[in-house]
Amino acid sequence: MKTITLIFSMLFVFITGCEKITLNNMSVKKYINLLKSDSYDYNDLPAFDSSDIPELLKYVDSDQIITKYPHNPISSFIGDNPRLGIFVLWTIESIRLSPSGPFGRFPSMFPSFWNIELQEPANVNIAHSIASQAYKTWWESNTNFEQLKLINPLENTDYGWQ
Repeated sequence: MKTITLIFSMLFVFITGCEKITLNNMSVKKYINLLKSDSYDYNDLPAFDSSDIPELLKYVDSDQIITKYPHNPISSFIGDNPRLGIFVLWTIESIRLSPSGPFGRFPSMFPSFWNIELQEPANVNIAHSIASQAYKTWWESNTNFEQLKLINPLENTDYGWQ
């Protein structure tokens, strides 16, 4: 009888512990793991909020290329696959702008930088490190997210989102 009780207890724990991952309940860790392993099977960005930004910031310097990630459905731009770190910055930007922007959860047409001064795509090697630092500085500059989200982290750089 103890064996049957143990089996049913383990089965119950297994079944209740297997919550389906959705865009509304995805953790940052799961998101990053899916992107890193090129296993991301969703058409949109997760429904993260400002409380997820500190965890996301841990990955903004990664230069790993990802090949399976959500694309803005209204963009016809086909660029190089982004670095994980740039994609994470783009995710943070989506939190800053909130889903009320013109592209829904997507903060721009594509996760790449545009050199505003030169009016051309940015050199990814230069822009990535500058943008990573700009977002870290932006996050550390204020504890009130309602005020912080009104500030463009890239405003004092030569870069913007493409």
